[in-house]
Amino acid sequence: MNSLFSSELALFISQSLEFLSALFIFTVGSVLLVSIIIYNVDLTQKKSTILRNHPLFARFRFLFEKIGEFFRQYFFTINYEEFPFYRA
Repeated sequence: MNSLFSSELALFISQSLEFLSALFIFTVGSVLLVSIIIYNVDLTQKKSTILRNHPLFARFRFLFEKIGEFFRQYFFTINYEEFPFYRA
């Protein structure tokens, strides 16, 4: 009984690792394929020089512009905001 359980456990672990490794390879391949497609689209477009000169990384700029309002609102304060009144 114990050897049957250990052989089933070993088979389960082996199949699980095989599935997870195939899933990892598929995920990495998909991310790489999407990155190559975005790279080619950015290089061939004529509208934005930032995207043409810095493909892939320029997309982070646009992302940070969108979420920048959130960070400025909740995490960063202006120097005079913490005083009880403003002496300009």
